[in-house]
Amino acid sequence: MVFNEYEVYQTMKIRQEEKEMKAQNAWKFGDIQKETFLEKVVKKWNEGRKSSRVQPNCCCCAY
Repeated sequence: MVFNEYEVYQTMKIRQEEKEMKAQNAWKFGDIQKETFLEKVVKKWNEGRKSSRVQPNCCCCAY
């Protein structure tokens, strides 16, 4: 494949714009990841509390 200078310039320009756009939106992805991490921690903590509860005996087991 043969590239002329204009094609190379346009490709580099597009890549630079993509990098800049990702850098501007990086804070959004960081907040999403922190939120999901916090949700995972809370979920695991709640599951741990549920498993430590003692199940009450039903009437059929009392006899």
